[in-house]
Amino acid sequence: MRRIIKVSLIAGLMMVLFCGGVRIYELNRELAYVNRDLELMKIDLAKTADEITKYTAEQTIITSVLRGLASWYGPGFHGRQMANGEIYDQFSYTVAHKTLPLGTWVVIKNESNGREAVGIVNDRGPYIKDREFDFSYALAQRLDFEKRGLTQVTVQILGVLK
Repeated sequence: MRRIIKVSLIAGLMMVLFCGGVRIYELNRELAYVNRDLELMKIDLAKTADEITKYTAEQTIITSVLRGLASWYGPGFHGRQMANGEIYDQFSYTVAHKTLPLGTWVVIKNESNGREAVGIVNDRGPYIKDREFDFSYALAQRLDFEKRGLTQVTVQILGVLK
């Protein structure tokens, strides 16, 4: 019964948000979206639709778009400390970049297949020539390039959460 309610809530939220012209993203195994006011919204399925937690971007640089070659990193780094001090979890949506501020939220689009995901810059890298981004294993799976190992991506900067 609880699973049916949860599925109904997800379907209802997706219908409301999709019909309102808003895209929903999977974010570290949760649902999130960017509303028309360019605010990052996290959907807490344990609460009702009226109690959606609001996270407003500290700065919005929605017009900034980066393109480049991306790779992924996983098992060899799982459990090690990242540049932001947190422990790397290959199953979260981690983005490594050389210069973007840590804590920056981004929308990533795999140019070869059109798949998209939201991630957060919380590590530094990649340290291999000609590569612009390193993603966690989970992001590589979501973007469907974990078997190839490399892909061209477009990354739209959402901003840094407060």
